[in-house]
Amino acid sequence: MNRPAPSPLNVVFLDRATISSGTRLREFNFPHTFRLHECTSPVQVADRIRGADIVITNKAPLSAAAIEQAGRLRMVGVAATGADIVDLAACRQRGVVVSNIRNYAVTTVVEHTVALIYALQRSIVPYHLAVRSGRWQEAAQFCFFDYPIRSVRGSTLGIIGDGVLGQAMARRAESLGMRVLFAGRKGRDKPGALYTPFEQTLAQMRDKLDATPWAIGRPLGAESGLRGWVDLVARELVLWDAAGGI
Repeated sequence: MNRPAPSPLNVVFLDRATISSGTRLREFNFPHTFRLHECTSPVQVADRIRGADIVITNKAPLSAAAIEQAGRLRMVGVAATGADIVDLAACRQRGVVVSNIRNYAVTTVVEHTVALIYALQRSIVPYHLAVRSGRWQEAAQFCFFDYPIRSVRGSTLGIIGDGVLGQAMARRAESLGMRVLFAGRKGRDKPGALYTPFEQTLAQMRDKLDATPWAIGRPLGAESGLRGWVDLVARELVLWDAAGGI
């Protein structure tokens, strides 16, 4: 839908509080008005975007109903990688451009995921809490083994999504001596030489419950076909969402 751009453009940021106060927002280089909200509940979205040409959101969801009421809306800027909070079909139907942030936080996301892998494989949090509760002092020989301590080296990491985050995570995992499996898209019998069929990957993960983390490097939108098994994996395996889309 081609519409002449009004001037100035009305820009609305729905949830500034979801981004660190230390993060500086760049000035827009076009005529505009700017309304900034620290947070927006789902029931407030439609009213706040009704007169907007550009909407920026991180966590506040944009439903089809809200988009329908935003007659001037031309663009949605998602201040994150995952765009599953936006009804993409509704935007597509109305000619609204949706733009997300790609290839950001690659180093920090990978480092954070590695930190979680070590914390969970070594049971660092349970041991920390146990020591604080006096378990160390209670042990007759000042040692106790109440929780499993597993090696990261030699364990298997299942990765869903082979984009920038997935590839970066794979490189770091391999440098730590982990075995990496890229899971093929669910339901595809022939995922390609670089992938392990989805169901086969899941089976291998379930066979190695004592040493098998999962990392999700892509948003879990409806088209991914992954939401149906997330609860199962989260119950039986070590699961991280490194894409922010669950």
